Amino acid sequence: MPLNFNFMYYFKYITAAIFMITISCEKEIPFKEEESASRLVVQAELTQADTNYCLVSQSVSILSNDFSAKTLSNAKVEIFENDVKLGEFVEYNPLTRPGVYYYSNLVLTPLTNYKLVVSHPDFESAESSFTMPSKANDIEYSYEISERGTDLHVAFTDQANEINNYGISVYYTGTSTYYDYELEDSIEVTYDDYFICTQETFFDNTANINGKFCGLELLFDDKNKDGSRISFTLEKGVGSGDTLNIQLNSYSEGIIKHRLSLDKYWQTEGNFFAEPVQVYSNFTNGFGIFGGYWSYEKELVLE
Repeated sequence: MPLNFNFMYYFKYITAAIFMITISCEKEIPFKEEESASRLVVQAELTQADTNYCLVSQSVSILSNDFSAKTLSNAKVEIFENDVKLGEFVEYNPLTRPGVYYYSNLVLTPLTNYKLVVSHPDFESAESSFTMPSKANDIEYSYEISERGTDLHVAFTDQANEINNYGISVYYTGTSTYYDYELEDSIEVTYDDYFICTQETFFDNTANINGKFCGLELLFDDKNKDGSRISFTLEKGVGSGDTLNIQLNSYSEGIIKHRLSLDKYWQTEGNFFAEPVQVYSNFTNGFGIFGGYWSYEKELVLE
């Protein structure tokens, strides 16, 4: 079974979850030693892929001197649909990827409840559940190319009578060349550029850069837009002949809350005067995130 997901991408989420009870700041925070007992940390985001993954590790006490990620083998990861057990995740390889579990050919259904129960001989069992969101409707787009790049106009119709949470990303796959002095040769590398900007103000996780709101994946919801047409313009520094990949994700509420809290966590990292940030978790007797999303993607060749 090939491990075809970005392990390092999820690794930072696990690390943040492990650290959520170790945040340091100048403000005095009540501390109960009995609450520092190590617990399971779980990361599982389900989607329509052939294989879904679950990462299992353990939290680290604030009294510990070792804050490295502690992945766990020999965990039991059970998944339920509307309280009916579907099966168990299988451990990938405890030697090369400890703590990584996978489930193949999972068929997900919109507006259906899914539950994850994770148990381990050395820890109290952790449990979480969520409702799978509806799929996002097809997007429509147009674009304009200028000397400064491309303005991409995106629009779609929101699913009515439900709370929807979205993420929009636009990436460009490019190449660059550098000279390797040890090999004495030029090396060409491929990279994905996700950086986008906008003038819109309703996105939840952008950074203000020279008066524009920028980020890698822009998160938003359908508040005050239920069942309506949602449209916005994104700015990307590419031009004619380039290919863009437009990806619209429809997320469960927990994933959005988790990612927004992680953004705040990383933004305050190293600032001793910042208020402590509690990373969002939806697990009982544990830490981490269990959620789901649908992904809609289109390729656009700029002419």
